[in-house]
Amino acid sequence: MKLRLNKSLFSGILTLFTGTAAAQLLAILLQPFLRRLYTPEEFGAYAVYLSIVGILVTISTLRYEPAIVQPEKKPEAINLFFVAFYFNLAFSLLLLLLTGLFRDGLASFLNINPSQAWWLLFLPASVFMLGTYQTMNYYLIRKKKFRAISINKGVRRVAEGGVQLGLGQLRWPAGLVVGDVFGHLANVVSALLQLRRANFKATMHSWALQKKLVKQYADYPLYSMLPMTLNVFCLMIPTVFINKFYSQEVAGYFDLTRLVLVVPAALLTMSVGQVFLQEVSEKKRKGESFLREYRQLLGVLSILGLAFALILTFWGPKLLGWYAGAPYTESGHYAQILVWSTLARMAVSPLTMVYVGLRKLKTQALWQITYFVMIAALVFFRHLPVMHFIAFLAAVEVVAYVINLFLINDIVKKHHREIQDNPSKNQL
Repeated sequence: MKLRLNKSLFSGILTLFTGTAAAQLLAILLQPFLRRLYTPEEFGAYAVYLSIVGILVTISTLRYEPAIVQPEKKPEAINLFFVAFYFNLAFSLLLLLLTGLFRDGLASFLNINPSQAWWLLFLPASVFMLGTYQTMNYYLIRKKKFRAISINKGVRRVAEGGVQLGLGQLRWPAGLVVGDVFGHLANVVSALLQLRRANFKATMHSWALQKKLVKQYADYPLYSMLPMTLNVFCLMIPTVFINKFYSQEVAGYFDLTRLVLVVPAALLTMSVGQVFLQEVSEKKRKGESFLREYRQLLGVLSILGLAFALILTFWGPKLLGWYAGAPYTESGHYAQILVWSTLARMAVSPLTMVYVGLRKLKTQALWQITYFVMIAALVFFRHLPVMHFIAFLAAVEVVAYVINLFLINDIVKKHHREIQDNPSKNQL
């Protein structure tokens, strides 16, 4: 039987993939210069900063922004946008107060050099702008403005990399964090222009409708926020653990490893996941199955991930030492182990949009809690040598994502059977 690809789905994926690839390519090209301008210790502190931002931004909007793609009516989508925006604003203001009061204590707890504790004052700005952009991004996904999303990614990388490179030439250690803030700012400005072109109408703002939507989509903060927060926590917290249990220098080496592994994941999982979410939501509204698309994506992602894993397994230390400088050969040794857990994540992560699209958020929450417990248990291995700690981390992630795949596969097949058993009912 000849395999037929869904043109709409793969066209959207290709557009986002191209934009993400261009943005990540710029980051890749800048890293050899940045790694020689800033020390591993400075990159270690920066990695911890980004980890905290990544975790907090999953809470700041209460996860109302993915719901923007769900409503059929435009006024509801626009007011869901404002719901997410207002929660993000309130959270960021609270964070501003807390960081002003407790930054030194937080820096000490995280094992960050006291001279870099003031970097934490940028946290509220980074969280607010990233949360705002993600809210804008979901509205653009709803409108299928995938080219616009790709442009925004490029704008961010240019602004971020340019500032970091310029301040690095001036030997200012905080240039990494300042560049991140400028990158988010450029991202928000670019997305705002794209929203105007997408005919976003702020005049549809309605407090009454927003109050109704907060209740109508309450399952997103109740069941989606926790798994998403725990998912990001599990992704980001290993960097924090390594910084705290070992040193900022080791965290700096580990940061490059994660960057090298995240780049292909970002090229595939984010682009594929966002388009797949739109596809799942549309198929659900039409009462159609997406089993074929699901299987195609799983197969393609698995093959690409395996090829990447084999390359780093055999040549990781040499490649990273050549790429970022001799000290970063250590990062290559970490990559030889972690690339296999990255393979599992690359193949499965985009497919988790099934939970959102079919509103199976309780199942996702249960898996995420299990994954969180497994990652949190790594604290019991903090006295091991760093290579052994990383090996345990990789094993935990592989097991967790295999379990996740079984759950998703079961949901997709059940949905397919429901469509086949009740075709007329699902098309109403």
